[in-house]
Amino acid sequence: MKKSLMSIVVLSLTCVAAAPAPAPQFKVIVNGSVAGGAVSKGVLSEIYLGRTVRWSDRSQITAVDLSATSPLRARFSESVLGMNVFEVQTHWMRQMSAGVRPPLTKSSDAEVIELVASKPGSIGYVSVDATLPPAVRAVTLQ
Repeated sequence: MKKSLMSIVVLSLTCVAAAPAPAPQFKVIVNGSVAGGAVSKGVLSEIYLGRTVRWSDRSQITAVDLSATSPLRARFSESVLGMNVFEVQTHWMRQMSAGVRPPLTKSSDAEVIELVASKPGSIGYVSVDATLPPAVRAVTLQ
């Protein structure tokens, strides 16, 4: 009896561990002036932590974040930056004391899209069901 129960527990843990990671609940968007169709999580993290400020063509990057109270920002921060929103805010307090500016903050998908559409070199994230105008496109997150 004990042997049978042990097998069931091991099988259950194996099934849980083998489950695929959930798909992100956001999409990364860029201004139409940005070249390429994909961005890695590593590069995206570097952008949102202020460590990368220029695209490969040397043009300026403008990162756009959602407000600190946004559930989507919490998911983005955890998924891409590996930090919760409070940890990200703490990071930026230190950076600002050194003269480094944090990403611009907007309160809704519509505001993020509007800014990304109007500013060459900009990047942001919005909910997966957000409709994008022609001046903005989604990029694949790798």
